[in-house]
Amino acid sequence: MAVVPLSTEDAQRYQCSYCGCDITLRLKCASCNDFDLCLHCFSSGATAGSHKPDHPYQLIDEGSFPLLTMDWGAIEEVLLLDAVEQDGLGNWDDIAAHVVTKTAKGGA
Repeated sequence: MAVVPLSTEDAQRYQCSYCGCDITLRLKCASCNDFDLCLHCFSSGATAGSHKPDHPYQLIDEGSFPLLTMDWGAIEEVLLLDAVEQDGLGNWDDIAAHVVTKTAKGGA
């Protein structure tokens, strides 16, 4: 199973093809056209139409997992580092504009 990280430009909303929930960590069926599963449905062996649980998958994560702190996702942390490099450490208003999910005071 391949793990494919996505940039924020590539990120979009996906729904599980079985239960319909919104997913960021998704398992994309490599055999079926446009078939994505959430982790719960994948682990329970969900099938629908021609999709079978023994099909090959790609694990696709959009950077929602934390790296350094639990209240920031990996994509947010990468955006922070990019913004600090671009705007300079301490220029928090411009950095906050770059990391749109956080404010200059560090909160969401």
